[in-house]
Amino acid sequence: MVGDGINDAQRVMSFAGIDPGYIPAAYYDFVSRLSPTSTPSLFRYRGFAKSRQARREHPVYEPGG
Repeated sequence: MVGDGINDAQRVMSFAGIDPGYIPAAYYDFVSRLSPTSTPSLFRYRGFAKSRQARREHPVYEPGG
C-alpha cells in the first residue's frame, strides 16, 4: 500500500476506536483483488466516517463480515 492508501489509513486511524477497528476502502479494495470470493465474508461495510483533520468523509469497513 502506497500513496493515497497510506493517507486514508492514517485518517481512518484518527477516528477509529480500538474495538472495533476500521479499515479504509483503499485497503478493502486491495485485499478484494487478492481474493475476490472471500473478501466480502471477511469485512462488513460500515458506511462513512468523518476525519477530524481533513473534515472529509471516508468509507470504512469493519473486520468480521
